[in-house]
Amino acid sequence: ELQSIMYGDSLAVDPVELDQLKQEADSYGDVYLSMDAIQLLIGYQITREHNEAETIRLLNECLHMSNGLVRQYDFYNYLGILRMYGYDHGNMSFDLMTMITSIRLDLYKNLDIPVVRDKILQAELEIQLEQTQILADIKNDQMAKIEELALRRARQNRFLAALVVLLAIFITVLGVIFMRNKQLTSKLADAREKLSEHNQLLEQQVTERTRQLERKFEEFKEYSFLNSHKLRLPISQLESMMEAYKESGDIKYLENLPRLMDQTMLVIGEINDSLNPTGEHKAREIPSLTINDVVFIDDDLLQNMANEVILKKVRPDIQVTTFQNPVEALEQLDSKQVKADLIFLDIQMPEMDGFDVLGQLQSREILTPVVMLSSSLRNDDKKKAFQCQLVLDYVEKPLRKDWLKKLFQVG
Repeated sequence: ELQSIMYGDSLAVDPVELDQLKQEADSYGDVYLSMDAIQLLIGYQITREHNEAETIRLLNECLHMSNGLVRQYDFYNYLGILRMYGYDHGNMSFDLMTMITSIRLDLYKNLDIPVVRDKILQAELEIQLEQTQILADIKNDQMAKIEELALRRARQNRFLAALVVLLAIFITVLGVIFMRNKQLTSKLADAREKLSEHNQLLEQQVTERTRQLERKFEEFKEYSFLNSHKLRLPISQLESMMEAYKESGDIKYLENLPRLMDQTMLVIGEINDSLNPTGEHKAREIPSLTINDVVFIDDDLLQNMANEVILKKVRPDIQVTTFQNPVEALEQLDSKQVKADLIFLDIQMPEMDGFDVLGQLQSREILTPVVMLSSSLRNDDKKKAFQCQLVLDYVEKPLRKDWLKKLFQVG
């Protein structure tokens, strides 16, 4: 069957059938038949499958089997045919053809058959010339292709370089525009958010101030001397301003609020002094203390800011810490995160009123002197405040410079 394949159409061989025939020849121990089968398999791999790894394995197997046999000469001739067929038809790489040439030379040198010894030098020369010609053909062809490719790549590189520069400029411009637009959008969004928060806070503070003024005005009505011209004028102006604000909602009507508040609070202070010139709720004598750190506890952010500004005008060197949340203030005072030589404490706060804070200060043994701040003139609040030994004084909001100068003994 092998001979019919070899002398018939060897290119139409079935590799599975051929491999079975090789295994059968191996089982008989017929080396020549096995070599015939391997040679046909090598031809199939080169011409059909182009699997060089399998080709090299089969070549080595056939070379090992043919060692010392007369069939070496046949194998040499077969290798020559394969090599030329592969080169002419482009079915083999140059490395595989070089390997086949090397095997042919080794076979020539190891042959012990006298009839072929005289052909060794001639064969080697032919192989070397053939190899040189192949290398020259390949080199010339490759050089021509390389030169053509180099010219194409040079033109492409110039075009690509120009294109890259244009793209870089375009991307840079787009990036700058995008970043600026993004920054502007972000800043605009932040500004809108801050403005909205500021407006909400301002509206809340104005509403709270309005309520405080209304409460204060109602309390003022309890005293007969409020009919005096000195207090009627700022109060009437405040009422007019608040009515205009309620009707229109325009903040511009509140532009004179600080000035009128100062005038009103000045008169209120004088009235407060006249109400309690000496009485049992007069401020305790402030002990001789070094006051360098002050804490304000008031849920009114604007009130804290106003008190801090007034205090800084009297004592620019003093350290001020403000809290809107009394619970947070107690935690930080208790943990010594905040130092306080004096505490200014508001009475009316939503989370915890000032009297509850006084109780917490005593239970936590935070024995820092306290000045109570209130927008109310009610006498019962004063009585309750002075029942605590920590309370040094009870004053109206906002703080007054003359009182602070007296407190800190500043001329």
